[in-house]
Amino acid sequence: YENLIGYTLPVGSYRVALHESWLANDAMYAAQSDVTTLHPMFLYFAAIRGMGLTLEELFALFGASASDGPMLGETEISQERSMHVDTAYTVHGKIADVQRKHGARVATMDLVTVDFEIRLGDSEPVGRVGSVFVFRRQRS
Repeated sequence: YENLIGYTLPVGSYRVALHESWLANDAMYAAQSDVTTLHPMFLYFAAIRGMGLTLEELFALFGASASDGPMLGETEISQERSMHVDTAYTVHGKIADVQRKHGARVATMDLVTVDFEIRLGDSEPVGRVGSVFVFRRQRS
């Protein structure tokens, strides 16, 4: 799957309604004083929900499906400016790396790094998310 390094995902969009911000803050035990400014976790939510593909379509690029049990290995989130409710964001994603790992005790795994940039409309970035997806492979 190394041939997918550099593959650009379709541009997606993301918007959060006021009630979604309130519900998320409640679920995360975050302050409810200003629900119009989004919690930083919304950068991750934007990347996953607004990437321009469904997760199932992303997994299919790597010969997998949700029923195969792909896992989230690690995520790095960098916020440059606050996100706000009822604001249009675009999500730009790219396959940054693919590594195959073999282990004596652990199954063969493909580690797929996807980098996302969340922008205010089509202009200024508000943040970046880098996620590593882990696809376990059958032993050959």
